[in-house]
Amino acid sequence: MKTVKKIIIYSILIPALAGAIFCSSAQTTEEESNEQLGAVIFSMECTGGQAVRIHTDRKEKFVIEKGPVQLPEKVDCSDMRSRDEKQIVALKRNGIWEDYYKGTTKAASRGEYRLGKKVGEWKTFSETGDLVKSTMWVDGKKEGPEISYFSGSREWREKGQNADGKKTGLWQMRLAKDSNCINEGEYKEGKKEGQWKECSMDESNKQWYVSYQGTYKEDLKDGPAVHFHPNGQKMAEGSYFGDQECLKSPPADGPAACGKRTGAWTIYFPDGKTAAQGSYDPKTGRRGGNWVEYYRTGEKLAEGPRGPNRVGMWTFYKKNGMLISKFSFANNDFAATSAELYINGVLTGKGGVSNLLVNYHVDTDSLTIAGKDPDNLAPADIKKMGAWVEYYPNGQKSGEGTYNFNKKHGAWIQYSQSGQKTMEGDYNMDMRNGHWKIYDAAGSLREEGDYMMGKKMRIWKEFQNGALVRTLTCNMDVCK
Repeated sequence: MKTVKKIIIYSILIPALAGAIFCSSAQTTEEESNEQLGAVIFSMECTGGQAVRIHTDRKEKFVIEKGPVQLPEKVDCSDMRSRDEKQIVALKRNGIWEDYYKGTTKAASRGEYRLGKKVGEWKTFSETGDLVKSTMWVDGKKEGPEISYFSGSREWREKGQNADGKKTGLWQMRLAKDSNCINEGEYKEGKKEGQWKECSMDESNKQWYVSYQGTYKEDLKDGPAVHFHPNGQKMAEGSYFGDQECLKSPPADGPAACGKRTGAWTIYFPDGKTAAQGSYDPKTGRRGGNWVEYYRTGEKLAEGPRGPNRVGMWTFYKKNGMLISKFSFANNDFAATSAELYINGVLTGKGGVSNLLVNYHVDTDSLTIAGKDPDNLAPADIKKMGAWVEYYPNGQKSGEGTYNFNKKHGAWIQYSQSGQKTMEGDYNMDMRNGHWKIYDAAGSLREEGDYMMGKKMRIWKEFQNGALVRTLTCNMDVCK
């Protein structure tokens, strides 16, 4: 006759498998149950003298898992009815156990316990009953081969060996059933170690390809590495540093980001030609120091510091090697904050700029400044802003002052090609405004007076050899 005893324990947490499977933890012992939280009904069924314990969700009443337990010596299943409920919960699993998908009798996993510890082969199933994983256990720990399958097929997804509960030796992984690209490498005590090959999907055609070959140390990329384009050409080549200290407080990108690029790296175009060369900071794993970038045809495009984006002054070149311009960036790859402008390699001016975009277009292998080919760039295309110094073709300073959206605004001084000061005063949006002084070729004061929005106003004085020779009263450029 079957005897059933139901015991409600308010201190059991029921873990979920894949969001839908409710099962007991592989490593949880019955003695730990009193410290867990949750609500489970434990039912004891006695059939033919064998004790089978059933774990049922208290609220929704579905069976979570069930299997036989080991009874104390000289105690049969019926006798357990008189024992303290904690003793019943503490009975060790012993025999074949199953756990189930939520609300069903479909097995999620099946295997043997021996005195509370998993042993032998354990199988995991899909909700449709397909085998999705087979794992060998010894004395409560994974030991020996493990293999998993893509659901609905016997195509393997991952396979390798375990020792003392951890992955060891060669492991192989496929990220798609129809992929011949295999992630593979060595594990040591559950962590990637040594040479690894890894795959990625080419989003353009959904095909898998080898995207990385390099070394790992204690589960982090560490040492020489090569990344590849989908066509098999190198994408990047350099070294990684496995920052174990970083793992104590991993970045937002996750623990894998603690494998940081370090030292010299080369970046390549898909055709194998060099796209950029520079170094990475081992503290951050990001670009730092001086970088050189290239056109797809191999000529130098630009060079300057990074941290990790463009920062500081960068120099840009035409394919013939002639200097185009220099632009300063504030940790931004496209929007320049200041410029040094050149014509035929000769400096014409330098100062701040507003919203000046500098872009390299890979598809056309060309550079644009403010949306234009550098050869077609007009002065009005560059919105000068703030302090500027301008130069004659001979390198002599021609003027210095401030701009506001490409118009002279504020104090300015202008010079002759010989370096003599020719005039100084204030501008208001490209019009002289306020007090001005004008000098002769020898640098002596020649005129002095006020402008109002580009027109001479009020008292103007004229000088010769430094001496005052005439005083005029001006109104809207008419002086008497």
